[in-house]
Parts: sequence; structure tokens; C-alpha cells
Amino acid sequence: MLTDPKDILKQYWGYDDFRASQRDIITSVLNGNDTLAVLPTGGGKSITYQIPSLAKEGLCIVISPLLSLIKDQNESLLKRDIKSIALTGGMHYKELDIALDNCVYGAIKFLFVSPERLKNTLVLERIKRMNVNLVAIDEAHCISQWGYDFRPSYLELSNLKDILPNTPFLALTASATPKVIEDIQVKLKFKNPTIINGGIERKNLSYNVLHQTNKRKKLLELLTKHSNESGIIYAHTRKDVRELAEFIIASGFKADFYHAGLSSQERIAKQNSWQKNKLNILVATTAFGMGIDKPDVRYVIHFDIPGSIESYYQETGRAGRDNDSANAYLIHNDYDIDNYINRIEQSLPDYETIKRIYQGLANTYQLAIGSGEGAVYDFDVKGFANKYNISLSALYTGLNVLERQGYISTNTGFYESSKLLISVPHQELYHIQVVNPEIDNLLKTLLRSYAGLFEDFMKIDESKIAKRLNWTEEKVRRLLRKLDSQEMVNYIERTDSPKIVFEQARVDVKYLKITKEYLRNRIEQTRYRMDSVIDYLKDNKTCRSIQLATYFGFKQTKQCGICDVCKVKS
Repeated sequence: MLTDPKDILKQYWGYDDFRASQRDIITSVLNGNDTLAVLPTGGGKSITYQIPSLAKEGLCIVISPLLSLIKDQNESLLKRDIKSIALTGGMHYKELDIALDNCVYGAIKFLFVSPERLKNTLVLERIKRMNVNLVAIDEAHCISQWGYDFRPSYLELSNLKDILPNTPFLALTASATPKVIEDIQVKLKFKNPTIINGGIERKNLSYNVLHQTNKRKKLLELLTKHSNESGIIYAHTRKDVRELAEFIIASGFKADFYHAGLSSQERIAKQNSWQKNKLNILVATTAFGMGIDKPDVRYVIHFDIPGSIESYYQETGRAGRDNDSANAYLIHNDYDIDNYINRIEQSLPDYETIKRIYQGLANTYQLAIGSGEGAVYDFDVKGFANKYNISLSALYTGLNVLERQGYISTNTGFYESSKLLISVPHQELYHIQVVNPEIDNLLKTLLRSYAGLFEDFMKIDESKIAKRLNWTEEKVRRLLRKLDSQEMVNYIERTDSPKIVFEQARVDVKYLKITKEYLRNRIEQTRYRMDSVIDYLKDNKTCRSIQLATYFGFKQTKQCGICDVCKVKS
């Protein structure tokens, strides 16, 4: 096993050396210190927990709030032949049980979990038996009520400190105000932590705020300026995204659109085409970009006003990750500001609506009080909204509050592969094969195609199996379902539909731990962030980088020289 961080970096990632902040973080973690690190978007946060964990015996528990991020990071490690497991929402009990056992007894190096998973008694009991060398908390600002994405489930993370008192913790975030940095340390029970603040300055990124009456005309000018370069355009709604992409394509550019309402196959195809530069421009809602590592994005354009300075900073940070010059453009007009204020006001949570949504979920799935913990259901978003006469925006806001409070989690339907585990011994399987030629052919093909089917759930592709057997895909699925019903295999068919997961047992609606005070605080913070965005749009005297630094609590006096404000002054 390699123990030198630079050797590990070279073997698995091909780089010769670390960035300065990465080196400092890794050194602190290897010295056994609790560490809080603020690194700008694109600063290579994942390396800072991956390297020290690989340098030591044991595994790293990585806590992340987004299922898409968990999946991306887990699959990235697997592609490098690093053993990693992700506990995703709605896992079959046996799949979860085997995954946890592999973390206790196997050679697993990384275990990815959502904070909600840490409420599960089975998960916590197994963690006590694991050799954990590091706990890494991604998006650590979520633990603070002052953070822009506060999630109450993150407050449970302090329990891990009691379970793993001698294990170092690493809290990571791309952006945090001084108040949030202080709150993270308190909530995670850090003692004498190392604080490494890499700042937020992106010296290669030019921020430009453009007030334009004819936004589409300006957009085409920018696209012409950046022709043949890779870029992202953000718009607010799915309808806006589609219509804007159609306009751009009709104007002669290679573009496509992306949002969470597309099927998984469509999203994967569009993302791959963009990442492989088969098309230059992807018009997207903010559902796109988190966890996407494409270094040569030369520009990010916000065609609608972003929800907060924090989200704006993260979204613009997807440009110029290769450290070459890049541009961020925010195009707006006076009508947009009025529309933005109305949009934010409409998104504010309403206490009675949240209760109605929760009661509606309980009624829809016929859950008795005290039941339903861990249950997973298909969720018809529009059907639910119509049945209970709730607008889609109010429904999404209410679901978001319930998720942040740990009652439910949602899965908007991104692709999840089918999985298979053979649950009987070789000898018993042989007897089945002898008497059934079709089953024999299927099992032989599966065993030749996938190693480890007797030990763990493996991702399988029924279409590839069907092609090798010269069968239909439905025939493969039918036989696998038959074997599953006979308890010869555990077959979990892929899913591509929205899901609701009940993270805890259903409670009487009057006992929901969502107080009016909590909602009032959230409303005040939302309005503060809205005002900060409007101030940023209207301030055309102060360097954009200085404005952003000031918002995040940094004292930056040197002007960037490349933003729209600085270029006017020069």
C-alpha cells in the first residue's frame, strides 16, 4: 500500500503535485486534526479526503447531501479501481446489509452516505465495527442554520463524534461566511481544529453583469464571441430552457437543453454529448452541473437571475477549472428584477401548505402513524399537485422543507442501474441449470459477464445480456423476475421514475417538528440573500471580485482587473 501522498496522487490521478491549499489540508488530516477547509469551486476538494484515506489503513466515510454527487464521486473512484460503496436512498434491505458488511470485513476504502442514512440504527451499529480512518463532510455549510442550504439532518452528524471520538473529521465547503465557519465548528464538536481558508478568488474568471433590454440579442453576441468554445447557459424553468435552446439552435449554434424532467437516458446522452464536445452549448436549469468535472468550460451565462450569491458563485465556478481564462456573464433587465422578487416571494414556505403536503403523502400511500420508515414509493408529482390543489412551486417548496427536516427524501428520477445478487450456493444453482436450459444459458452468460455475483449486488445491463443471448430484453427480465420469486437471486430492477422515501416513521401532522419560528427565520434569510443579489446587480462601481469577497467575509482590496466594472475603469 502506498503511503506517500504524492505517490498516491501520481498513481491514481496522474498529477505530479498538489495545489497549496490541498497540501495543507492533507497534512492536517494525516496529523489527525479535525479540519475545516474552504476551497473555491473547482479547487479539488475531493482529493483532500481521498488521498489521506488511501494513505492509511481503514476506510473514509463521506457524507454528502446530494444523491447525484454521491453517485458521481463513487463511480469516479470505481473507475480508478478504488473500492467504494454508496448507500443511496431506497436500497433493498439485503443490498444495504451486504454493503455494510463489506465495509466491516472487506477492503472498501470509501463509504458514501447521505446525512439521513446516519439516522438508521443498522448503519450506525455497523459503523461502530468499521475501521474508520476519516470522516469527510462535503457541503459542510449545510450544518449551519446561517448557511444558504441549511439541512437539519446535518445536525445529526455530531453523533458520529461520539461513536468515533479518535477519528479526524474533515469539513469541506466551497463558500462560507465567517458566521457559518464558526457555526460548523460548534455543531461538529471540533476541538482545536485546523482552519484552512483557501478564499474564493478565481483569478482566471472574469465576472460580467450586463444590463440589456434585448437579452436574446446580447446572448447571440456572446455566443458568437465564444464560438466553438464549451459553455453552460442557465435559465430558471424547464420551459425557458427548452425555448432558449431552440432559439440558439435556430440561430446556427450547436446546442441542447437539459433539465430534471427528461428521462435518464436523455439526460445521460445530452450530458455525454456536451462533455465529449459533440455540441458546445448546454442550456440547463440548475439541476445540471453539480459534480460535473469538465475542465475546459470557457463561459457560464446566467440568462435569469440566480437564487443567491452562494449559488451564483458555485454555478459560475464551473467555468475555467483548467485555470485558463474564462468568463461568467449575468444578463438581466429591470423586468427580470421584478420577476425575481416575485419568484423568491412565491417560493417562501407556508406552514399550512407543508402540513397539507405531509398529510397528503400519508393518505396517498396509506401509512398509519408509526409506520413507513424506509418505505419507497413512486411519486406522480403532477397528479399529487392536482389531487390536493397545490401549485407545483408550493409543492416543491414544501417537499424541500420536509426533506431538510429529515422526514422524507426525494429522487427526481435519474438513472439507477438494475442490480443482481445470486443468493444460493453454486451447487444448488447447478441443479437448476441442469433441468432448465434457458436458465442455464442466462446464468452462464451472467457469470461470464459479471464477477462477484455470489458476494455482492452487481450492476447489470439487461440489454447487453439480451444481445449476447440473442433474446429480447423483456425475456431476460422475465426470467430474472422468476428466479427472484423463487429466492434463487435478488434482482432489483432499474428505476427511472420519481421516488419518495420516508426517512422516518410517519408522525401525526400536528407533531411535525416544523415550527413557525423555523419558517420565519428561513424567510428572513431568504429575503436577505435576495437583497444581496439585487445589490450585486446594481453595484456597477465596485469590482465584482471584491463584492463577492466582501459577501463571504474576506477583506480583498486589490481589484481583479478583468470584470465588467474594472474594464470600464481601465
